[in-house]
Amino acid sequence: KLILSLMLLVIIIPVSADDHSDFLNLEKRQGDSTFRVTSIHFGDELTTITATGDMGEYGKVYASFDLSYEGSNRSRGQVTGQGRGVSGGEMIAGEFAGRWFRDGDIVVMRHVVQLSDGSQNLDLVTLRVADNEMDVEVYVLK
Repeated sequence: KLILSLMLLVIIIPVSADDHSDFLNLEKRQGDSTFRVTSIHFGDELTTITATGDMGEYGKVYASFDLSYEGSNRSRGQVTGQGRGVSGGEMIAGEFAGRWFRDGDIVVMRHVVQLSDGSQNLDLVTLRVADNEMDVEVYVLK
């Protein structure tokens, strides 16, 4: 989990260059998706969110997001989770780790996903709590 979190930090920080103006350009793996939140369970040390949606090449996806809190601050911390996608009679599994923060009623998650087919993604997830939906952007890492 620590390695994936560190990878995420490296990816979102500007790439060092002579003039420090170059950034890592990532290619989208597929079009953006919208998931419907199916449950939110609040705990003293962890909030678990489950969601489902149609996600391009991964088909129908079911995912769970475990958001831990950073100390007594309940507006940011680490996120870990898993997802399963079903498409064409096949299933692909993924595990992810990264960071999250809350701004008002919006929760933003950025995490690195390791998929069972060997591919890796950077996912940017924006949870719109009032709408019970999350937008998912998927970028190719490997």
